[in-house]
Amino acid sequence: MRVRVLALRHAKAEILGAARVEPDGSFYLRLPADLPLRFALINARGAVVQAQRSWIWIRPGEDVGCEGCHEGPALTPVNHWPEVLRRLRAPIPIGLPAPIPRSAEKVAAR
Repeated sequence: MRVRVLALRHAKAEILGAARVEPDGSFYLRLPADLPLRFALINARGAVVQAQRSWIWIRPGEDVGCEGCHEGPALTPVNHWPEVLRRLRAPIPIGLPAPIPRSAEKVAAR
């Protein structure tokens, strides 16, 4: 399974990218701030299994965790260390500009 990230730009939904979902359902992304975003769960064939219908916004520097929009205390999973954090040291950047190589930063600073 993969999670697809969509953004709303100029009144049109645009796919920013997708990332692997761990067996426990966790994923770890770095996304653009101040842009309407939503997620869709897709299977190996690229078919949508479940899709978020409303948009969310992330503010600059904000870290957001999610247990589900409608989970009650009795249905919320037991708190545990997500599998994705065992595999990744940093979030997967999706929909962000490519980083500038360090050599280019040195040239630009001159």
